[in-house]
Amino acid sequence: MTVVTNRRVNWTKVEESIASIGFGVLLIYLAPLNFLIDIVGGILIVPGAGFLLAQPEVRVALKVIVNRVSRKQVFKNTGSISGSNVVGPVDTGGGPLTIHQGLSTIKTPYLRVIPKLSNFSVANLLTGAILSSYTLYLEVTNIGDGPATDISGNMVLLGSERFRLPNDGKFELHPLGPNETRNVPIASSLDETVLKMPYDLTVQYRGTSTAVFQSAGKRGQIKDLLPNA
Repeated sequence: MTVVTNRRVNWTKVEESIASIGFGVLLIYLAPLNFLIDIVGGILIVPGAGFLLAQPEVRVALKVIVNRVSRKQVFKNTGSISGSNVVGPVDTGGGPLTIHQGLSTIKTPYLRVIPKLSNFSVANLLTGAILSSYTLYLEVTNIGDGPATDISGNMVLLGSERFRLPNDGKFELHPLGPNETRNVPIASSLDETVLKMPYDLTVQYRGTSTAVFQSAGKRGQIKDLLPNA
C-alpha cells in the first residue's frame, strides 16, 4: 500500500525569507545611490524571493492577488484556439473549465432594390415642343455580409390597361457579393404615359449556405421615381 504524505511548509523559513526581502528593500530605499549597499540589498532579496516563489502556496496566493488587482482572469490554456472559440480544458486557477466550440456565424445577404427613372429630353425645332424619353432601371445593392445568389425578379406596370414591359419585366442577375451594386435595365424609350402608372416589384434571392429564398419588393408610382420628384 502506498502512503501519500502532505508536504509541510517550513513557516520559520518563510518568515526569515520575508524578513530578508524586507531588510534588503529597506537598504536600497535608504541608500539608492550607494553601489555597495545596493549590492548587499540585492543579495538579501534574491535568495528570499527565490525560496518564496518555490512554495506552491505562495504562487497560488500571488495569482489571486494579480487577479484582483488587474481585474483580469489569469489562466493557462491547455486546449486549442479555433477562431474565437477555445476548445479543451482551461486552468482558471480555481479548477479546470472546458469550453466547447460553438457553431460559426452564418453570413447572410440582404438585397436593397431601388427602382429609378431617367429621362432624355429634346426640343422639336419645327414646333418647339419638348419630347421626352424615359429609361426604367433598378439599382440592386447587397447590404448584407454574405453573397447573394440565384437573384431573379419581376416588375410590372399597372393601370387601366396593363402595360407590358420587355420580357414581361422579368430579369435575372449574377451573384452579388457584400457591398456590391449593379444596375439592371428594365425598359428604355418610354413616353410620358408611363408616368401615370403604378408599379409592382418583387425580387427573390438566397445565400450560398441555405436553400431558403429571401425576398424583397416595392410598390409605388412611376412618376415618383424621377430624380426631381
